[in-house]
Amino acid sequence: ECTCSQPERKALRGNGYKLLMRCAVEGRSHGGITGPCDERQLFDLTRDPREQRDIAAKQPERVAEMERLLRERLEATGPKAQGSEVQLDDNMK
Repeated sequence: ECTCSQPERKALRGNGYKLLMRCAVEGRSHGGITGPCDERQLFDLTRDPREQRDIAAKQPERVAEMERLLRERLEATGPKAQGSEVQLDDNMK
């Protein structure tokens, strides 16, 4: 059971998609994801720029890969991570 603070929303944007996750974190200043994520939403920003249609259930492989990249990026930046959205370089898959 997680004894973390309230869940925090984190996002990864890249390659025309945006992944939103609600995850447990150690604290508001930590910036990383330390606990389970109980919500994942995926949006195709080229077809849905207003983020109205969640396509996570239709693209579980993309969700898993983007979540892995987001966790890696947040882990690498650690306490220095600022904000809730991470921009993925367009040349990264």
